[in-house]
Amino acid sequence: MGLGDRYFELIDDIVKTTLKGKIRSKSQVYQILVKGVTVGTGEIFERCLDQRFDMTQAEVDNPKSELKQAKAIRKLRALNTIRGEWEQWQEENRVSETITSAIQSITTAEPADRFTALLRVIDPNQQPPLTLQQLASLAKPLKQQAQQASESDTATDLGQLAAGITAGLASWQRLEDYLVSWIYDQSRGSLGFEGTPEQRGPWGLWAKKVDSPLPQSLFQTLALNQSFHEWADTQPSLELEAWVELAVILQCLQRGLVNWFDKMVYDSKMGAKLSISTFIVFAVIWSRLANVLNQTAISSNGNAIANGCFQVCLQILRTFAQRDYFPLYGGVFANFSGNYLQDALNYLDEPLRQ
Repeated sequence: MGLGDRYFELIDDIVKTTLKGKIRSKSQVYQILVKGVTVGTGEIFERCLDQRFDMTQAEVDNPKSELKQAKAIRKLRALNTIRGEWEQWQEENRVSETITSAIQSITTAEPADRFTALLRVIDPNQQPPLTLQQLASLAKPLKQQAQQASESDTATDLGQLAAGITAGLASWQRLEDYLVSWIYDQSRGSLGFEGTPEQRGPWGLWAKKVDSPLPQSLFQTLALNQSFHEWADTQPSLELEAWVELAVILQCLQRGLVNWFDKMVYDSKMGAKLSISTFIVFAVIWSRLANVLNQTAISSNGNAIANGCFQVCLQILRTFAQRDYFPLYGGVFANFSGNYLQDALNYLDEPLRQ
């Protein structure tokens, strides 16, 4: 029996069993599909399912009798259940493959590239991007890989990446309720990210809501409009865990703000302006972090983190460039020089070459 015939038989058996009332839940159909469909042959199964669906739909649309039409309608419902559970299986399988591929890309990267490898995995420009739930799922196998690693440096790096993801998501949960509350708390002045502490912008508020030293000190620096160089001089942490946590926090904040501003239907022009401001502010923050770390780095780890910061800046700009309100601000690129500028142009040109 060919594979197509076997799948027709599988589909027909599920339909018959359903009509007999022996299928009590959708999860039963799901389990039958998991056992009955061979990995890598999904397209064949889908073609068979589509053919059965079209044939049954024709029986509903052109009935020979009311009795046969009623039976065809019941078959169609059963086929819809199969289709729904098949799509769920496909989605879960895709997520599993994505996480497996992500783990492989991180674990096989050179030690100096592990931070940027993780940042590529969580790049919001990935299609589709990882959800927060999937990001949380990524931390567990990373931790397992760390425990199984034979080299201590590898074990340390992977463990810190996993811990950073977990810490970042935990910090985001503490910040989420205060994502836009600062807007309503401002008693005077226009909306924006600058101004005196506690009066304008979210940084002072967010600094109070996080417990980790790195994001807390960065938010305080932004709130007080202090020099990034002074901040870097007093910021000793170059541990991967702290920077992964910061990357997760800032990505969640930036995406959350843009989503909220984009939905300001009562004033779409103001919403667009605030979204533009958000993209530029967060891109410049990461660009300045990259520059200051690149200038002060005294170790390979510092250089790796600087490169990672610049990578996040580019990710934000690529996302920004895909928006209708992208203003083609060349001023952002004034923050780049040398290799950073060339890397920016190469990265932003990638979608045009695909």
